[in-house]
Amino acid sequence: MHILYILDFYKPNLGWVEVLLDEIINHFWKNNQVSVLTWNFNWELPEIEKKGNITIHRVRAKNLFGYVLQWIKKWKSLTKNVDIIHANTFFSWIIGSYLSKKYKIKSVLHIHGFFGNYRNSLVEWNYFIKKLKVLKFKILEYLNIHWNFNKYICISRFVQDVVKVYYWVSRDKIELVYNWMDYEKWQNLIDTKQVEEIKQKYNLNKCFSLLFFWRIEKMKGLGFFLESLSTLQIKDLKVILIIHWDFQKFEEKIQQLKWTNIKHTNWIISAFNFENIQIEIIPWVAHETLANYIKAVSAVVLPSSMEPFGLAGLETCILWTPIIASNSWAIEEVVFWKVNFFEYWNKKDLQKAILNNYNWIFQEIPKKDFNLNKMFNSLEKIYKELINK
Repeated sequence: MHILYILDFYKPNLGWVEVLLDEIINHFWKNNQVSVLTWNFNWELPEIEKKGNITIHRVRAKNLFGYVLQWIKKWKSLTKNVDIIHANTFFSWIIGSYLSKKYKIKSVLHIHGFFGNYRNSLVEWNYFIKKLKVLKFKILEYLNIHWNFNKYICISRFVQDVVKVYYWVSRDKIELVYNWMDYEKWQNLIDTKQVEEIKQKYNLNKCFSLLFFWRIEKMKGLGFFLESLSTLQIKDLKVILIIHWDFQKFEEKIQQLKWTNIKHTNWIISAFNFENIQIEIIPWVAHETLANYIKAVSAVVLPSSMEPFGLAGLETCILWTPIIASNSWAIEEVVFWKVNFFEYWNKKDLQKAILNNYNWIFQEIPKKDFNLNKMFNSLEKIYKELINK
């Protein structure tokens, strides 16, 4: 079986979706031929790279829109002897749907989220321009979801419901395949010595501490979280912000928000001047090191307004660290153990959830099993069924 994976990012960039696809690709290349088409965001990387049964095709372009156009130069060689196309949101599904139709190759679309994530966070000086861009994303999303794919792999019940109800995709084309997590592998990343070093470095041993980690450009509730903290009365509260973006870009984002007068600008600008709360900002932490930070704090806060799966929540729960999470999208499907949910955009509800955690009051949720091998088996079954039709 020859599988062509199409995704916006691949190694060495490893965000949440890339971590997932990396596991999938590493599993299937052992017994199959695998090709990868992705954006060459770093032009120092080779355009074509072979590793065992994997051939990586990196498309040089200044941005993702350019990547969607530039890949055309490679389509003849890419589709040779391909049995199945596995495309992924967001921009890569445009390429996947085109190749599937042109060469009559069976294809699946792995839906990790929606363009709504982009359009809902658009920052524009002109309201009319923003509405035009929102409309562009809506049309693009609708056309690509309905264009040429044989199966739609949804990573949560929430995503499945959106695809089925909002986009009117027939039920027989939809497959629910939860994301993976190798529980033992993640737990084994804990280094007790490093956990203690983190606690000492940030003086976490004698205080109540909260951790927020996410990519700042996605703005996954960071502002709402900081605004809620501004009136929260907890003695000796320390907050750790792990920002997966360099300081220069972070400052640019703040300035961008400052000049556009969007809602909640002031607290972003003044977020680092709380009188009763100590805030530590860490610009970047390697993914394999993140587990030690999760174990070093009292609780992790996930205030996301849109989370199709919530891998960060699952990683936290696997390490048996209490979690404070919004009840948005699929987060409730994922998290377990000691949890306090809150209504997103309800500042008082988030404050109550933090106080409950501080007083060791939780909603006890049974452990959940998102098994890595179950995911592999489900994908293999989907591939083979499509090829044999």
